[in-house]
Parts: sequence; structure tokens; C-alpha cells
Amino acid sequence: MPKQRRRAASSGSKDEGDVVFSSDGELCVCTIPDQRLLLFDVATGKLKAQWSDPSSLPLRACFSSVPSAGKGSKKSKNSVKCIAAGGRSGNIALYSLSTGEVQKRLGEKGDAHGGEISALAGCSDFVLASGDDQGQLKIWNTESGEAIHSVQIEKGRVRSIVLDWECKRLLVACTSIRLYEIQQGESGEELAMVTKFVGNVSPPRSLIWQDDVFLCANSDRFLNGWTIGEGTVSTAVFSLDSSPLAVAFDHSKAEDGKKRFVSVSSGGSVAIWESSMVGEAVAEEPSLRVSVQGKARVVSATFRHGELVLVRGELSRPFFQTCTIVDGDGDLVEETLVEDVDPPQSERTSAKENAAHASSVQLTSSASTKRGIQKRTGTEGGKALREQVEELLSTESSAGGTMEAGMPKAASLQAVLVQALQSGDSALLDYCLGVRDHGVIRTTVKKLPQAFVARLLSSLQARLKEKPSRAVRLLHWMKAVMEENTAFLMTSPSATTVLDELYGMVEARMEVLPKLFELEGRLSLVLSQAARKENKNEEKEEEGVVYKEEDESEDEDEDEDEESGEEMTMDDEDDDDDDE
Repeated sequence: MPKQRRRAASSGSKDEGDVVFSSDGELCVCTIPDQRLLLFDVATGKLKAQWSDPSSLPLRACFSSVPSAGKGSKKSKNSVKCIAAGGRSGNIALYSLSTGEVQKRLGEKGDAHGGEISALAGCSDFVLASGDDQGQLKIWNTESGEAIHSVQIEKGRVRSIVLDWECKRLLVACTSIRLYEIQQGESGEELAMVTKFVGNVSPPRSLIWQDDVFLCANSDRFLNGWTIGEGTVSTAVFSLDSSPLAVAFDHSKAEDGKKRFVSVSSGGSVAIWESSMVGEAVAEEPSLRVSVQGKARVVSATFRHGELVLVRGELSRPFFQTCTIVDGDGDLVEETLVEDVDPPQSERTSAKENAAHASSVQLTSSASTKRGIQKRTGTEGGKALREQVEELLSTESSAGGTMEAGMPKAASLQAVLVQALQSGDSALLDYCLGVRDHGVIRTTVKKLPQAFVARLLSSLQARLKEKPSRAVRLLHWMKAVMEENTAFLMTSPSATTVLDELYGMVEARMEVLPKLFELEGRLSLVLSQAARKENKNEEKEEEGVVYKEEDESEDEDEDEDEESGEEMTMDDEDDDDDDE
């Protein structure tokens, strides 16, 4: 299987680039968003050729081959090595590595893709596989220029394709990962799905394949590994400090049944891993972390003659650094440091000659490496880590708890948190957990090495159990840990134990909650009834005594009426006497 490497230079960017290595690691091709293809010699770092075709708008590329003119023998010297490039038009152009001319265009016979090319993979048997952003997969015969197989996989984007050495099987990543095989049917060869693999939590981004083991770089910061024939569930999980940019197998490593591969993350870290990837899914720490100095970022990596090759800088003018990672016995060294080069010199070389600056970096001593690492993570500006955290927390208090002024860098907080967890410094850990800015918390947890995830979760649980009043502050950290490490927490036995304890503690506190709700309801009912009764008693007391005050004028009128009435009565009696 060709040792191809494809990954965007800027993750999540709308205009993605592509970095691909040849199977022997001697050549590297970069697709540039400005419609250019650049071919570099990895050993010298010089630009060998470049193509610019506005009609094709190249987005993806791979190494392939076509038969030479007049000679049709497959897998022979009579093949022409090419670079296959596809873009938004749905067609694929095959450029000769020797002459630079277009050898063939695929899709001109009415069998082009309906969308833009999103994945390409080739092999030495004149077979090319391509996928588009509408979920369509095509298998091409570069000799005839025709699509011999076409399958609609899913409605989503085909993210990555990998072919095996015999060009009979291929892995395809869309929202899921599927294994296809070219089988002999009644009406000839047909493309059939063999297995659908599960276990990756986030969407896949790129695939690499060696023997019966393949790795998937996910959209989060995890790598999932599968062993074909060992079931459909992921058999290994590897944790990076940030989302992966590049992964590549070391095809020269085949001892002890372990696979060796390199990973490059968007955070700039480079790690070497060794794993058998057989058995239960477990998260592993890297076997070697490569310390890279300088401002030029690492955009990709591969292995060449047993050495590690890093691609640094911009895709339009990269430079290559070679690093020895094994000793005389073929074992990994304990520590290695990639020193900085002179970026201005490499930029001037690229501008004048359109070539990349190549350099070979030798191993430094373990002592100097340790001093360099300690200088970056142990102190900053001559201040101890504890003093830095205290200043951060005092800044937080002065800013009203929002930490808008003097926002701490996630990398420095992550280093402090790692030191606190590693040394068991409870006071320093409390200082770290005192940070309340949600963005800083999430970014710090995202960059936290996986070896400390279970330890941090256990510390959070212990503090929550000891003092439940801190729940509001600690739950922000717990939420970030669970959201950023979902895949690891689902597969790690140590994390599962901590989660079980945390669940038991929460469940124990939740048992009395229904009874408390019932008690609260009854107390509310009793209190409302008592208040209502008290109000009624007050109303009755007010209605018992009624006092009405009359006006004096009305009393005088009544007195006059009574007097006039008495006079009339006396007159009537006098009249009666006269009549008698």
C-alpha cells in the first residue's frame, strides 16, 4: 500500500491544502489553494516541478501511474509515474513526473464526478480511486481512462481513501469507515462492501493502512486503530494534545508485531507511537515525544529510510528536516530535539529559486533536551509556576472573576496543571481549579495529556465529595473533561472506575431529593393553609365593631322636626277642647 499522507495545512479552513508523500518518501507534492501543484525532492528540499491549471482547480492529489506509449505491460518498467490531481470540476488530470505534461484526463467520457474531488488514492497497478463531496466513489483504470466501478456510499463527503498493495481492497471514510473489495461476480468484477467499522466518536478525517492494521485521524484529538479480522470495534485509541494534522506509518518497522507511526497535531506537537493495536481498546501514551523548536510550524511528517522527516513552514515554500529517532539497535531513543533553522534564509531561497530549504538535524544530549523542556514549561520570565498561577488568580479577582484582563495562555495553564497532578501538589491544583473562565478551562482540558485525564477527574471527584459547596466551580471542569475526552472515557478502565465512583456519589445524593421535594410540597401546603386561616380571622375581627358618625346638621333638623311635631299635637288637643 502506498505510504500516502494527506491532510489540510489549516484544519477547518475553507481553502484546504494537501500534503502527499510517495511510497518511498523521496517525493512530496503539495496542493496549494491558489490552483497550484508543487513537487519537491525531500532529500534536497528543491522544487522539482510545479503545475498551474485554473480549469482543474486542484484540491486533492496522489501518486499514480499510466502505461507508457505503445507499451501496455502492467507493473513493469514501461509505466509512467504520474501525479493525479482532482478539483471542483469533477475531472482528474494525470501529470507526468518526468516531462510535466498531462498524460491523461479522467472523466472526459461522461463519467466524471458530479461534485468536487475530495479524496484520491492510487497504486502501481494502473488503478486509481476517487471520491467526491456528494458521497460517490469511483474506481478508475488509468490505462483506458474509464471508470470501471462507481458506488454511492453515503450522502456526505468522502473524506479519505486508502488502497492496499494489490489494489483489490480499499478503505473509505465518510461519516463511517467501510472496507470494500473488488470481487469476481457472475458478470465480471464488482465492488462489494465487506465490513463497516465503528468506534470513532467524531467524524473521520484521514486514514493510513499497513498490513491488516489501519488508523483513523478523527475530527477531535483522538486516533482510532482497527485490526482487520478482529471485529468491527476500534481496538486502540491514541490521544493527542489537539486535532491531528498528519499521521504516517513507518514501513521499515515490522519487529515484535508492533506498528510504529508518527502523529502531528494542530498544536505543533510531534509524537512517535509503537503499539500492537490488538486486544481491548486502550489509550496509550506516545513512545517518544519530539520537541520542535522555532516559529515555523510542522504541517506534516513521514518516514524515510528509518528516519523521521518533518515538513515545516508554509505549503507554498516548505522546508524539510530529518531527525534520527532510533539508536544503533533500532530502538527508539529516550528524547530528541529538533533545533530551529533560519526561516528568513529558507524564505529567501524559496523566493529566488522556488525551492525549499532542507536540513538534517542531529540528536542532542538528554541533559540539554531536559534543560530545554524545563525552560519552556517550568518557568516563564524567571517566575515559578506557583507564582504565575497566583498572579493569574489575583488578576481574575481584580477583573471581577471574568479574567478578561490578563487572560492566561492555555499552554501555560496546562503545564501548571500537569505539574500539579504529577507532583500531587494539592495547593497548586486548587489554584488551577480556581480559574473560572470557561474558554481557558476548555482549552486547558483539551491540551491535557490523556495520562492525566483520569487523575484530574479523580481529584475533582474527591474535592466535590469533601466540600459539596464547591460544586458550581468544579462542575465546569468536570463538564469540560467529559466533553473533550468522550472516546477515552468510554474505553479506559481507570476512567470507568472513577466515573462509577462519581456516579455513585451523585446517585447517593440524589436519593433523598424526591423525599425533599415531597417535604417541600407538604410544608408549602401547610404554610399556605395557615396563612389563609390567619387572614380570615383578621377579617372577622374587623367586621365585629361598626361605628358610624352622623353630621350635626342632621341632628338639628331631627330636633326641629320633633319640636314642631309636639306643637302640632298640643294645638290639636286645644281644638278638641273648644269643640266640646
